[in-house]
Amino acid sequence: MKPLAVVISLQRTPERLAWFRAVNGSQAATVQTVAGVDGVELEPLLQHTRLIDQSGLASWSRGAIGAALSHLLCWRRCAESDRPLLVLEDDVVLAHDWVAQLDQLCASLNERWDLVLLGWNYNSVLRSVDTSGSETTSLFEPAYPNLDQIHRIINPPFPLGRQIKRLRNGFGLPAYLIKPACARQLLSEVPPLQTKRITVSRGIPVVDALTLDGLLNRIYWSIGAYVVDPPLAVAINDPTTSLTQQSHCQVSFSG
Repeated sequence: MKPLAVVISLQRTPERLAWFRAVNGSQAATVQTVAGVDGVELEPLLQHTRLIDQSGLASWSRGAIGAALSHLLCWRRCAESDRPLLVLEDDVVLAHDWVAQLDQLCASLNERWDLVLLGWNYNSVLRSVDTSGSETTSLFEPAYPNLDQIHRIINPPFPLGRQIKRLRNGFGLPAYLIKPACARQLLSEVPPLQTKRITVSRGIPVVDALTLDGLLNRIYWSIGAYVVDPPLAVAINDPTTSLTQQSHCQVSFSG
């Protein structure tokens, strides 16, 4: 069944949604907008919700909390439906032919998938397993690609070389496809939002998960999670304009 595509965007940042639609053009024409949860505006209510525990309130930025609740809102929408949901963030750039390639890659799995990550944050690490069982842990340069660099990353000269791999670790949720059953599972396993340690692999430091994508790294391997490589989507992820990052602790492996 063809998935529904949505983009998360805050009402107080209409310029980001306008940018998303301008950059992606016809690729974004059928993407519906989901009003994101603004963590700053929620401040008076945060002490009274069971979706966040005290470690999350103490350590997560309010932007990270709002972003996480926005994704949970999308999961709820997917869980109550009978079709997969494609969730996009409003700073993401999509490959020119992402719809056809995603269909082809998912079909190769014969429905043996729960969640497919279309891209990840380039300032972090990706750990994946290919069809031969070979595991790779990768770091990327540049850590914060600009728009021209992103277009070259997501539109390689030989796109048929893309693979879909089992996902062990990947940071960022710029774009992903999720099935209703997986959405229901994550809604039962992820909340409350809390600070937990993440161990990736040898040579990579142990870090605290202070974002939803960080917490998902503790779950990916236990579900049918996959990642598209090279990516079909990459976010601008500018640290100077990010609504989720905080300076004292981030899930980042650059420099």
